[in-house]
Amino acid sequence: MKLFFDARYINVTFHDGISRYTTELGNALAQQAPVTFIISDTAQLEFLPSGGDYVMLHPVTSWREPFAALWLNKFHPDIVVSPLQTLGSIGRRFKLVLTVHDLTYYKHRTPPPQYSPFVRFMWWLYHLTYIPERLQLAGADLVATVSET
Repeated sequence: MKLFFDARYINVTFHDGISRYTTELGNALAQQAPVTFIISDTAQLEFLPSGGDYVMLHPVTSWREPFAALWLNKFHPDIVVSPLQTLGSIGRRFKLVLTVHDLTYYKHRTPPPQYSPFVRFMWWLYHLTYIPERLQLAGADLVATVSET
């Protein structure tokens, strides 16, 4: 079985909530089974088990994210686990586990300031209603939740 874990949410300059969660979950998963990490920056490898397999993919803030599955298909994963719900599932040929990490942005719609104006606008637009998230989650085989907020 080819298990992939999306580690692109690891922030290499400081650990925010999703970055820490991604790091801890990725390391715990690697103790249980062979895993291939999906990264967007080789510096993310410093936070993952040494010598592990990895593939490079675009950053999670890329316009290509809704189509991420099309790029991942070429690696022939059996299962892809994402610590967030934004991994695109269009055209996927693998099992997909998405995680609803946090819903606070539906109440507090101020996007993180470190992103470009376009990404901040899309973030804000995404969180105006639950419809985009529901469509995103409908593309998964399994949805995990880790927060009640």
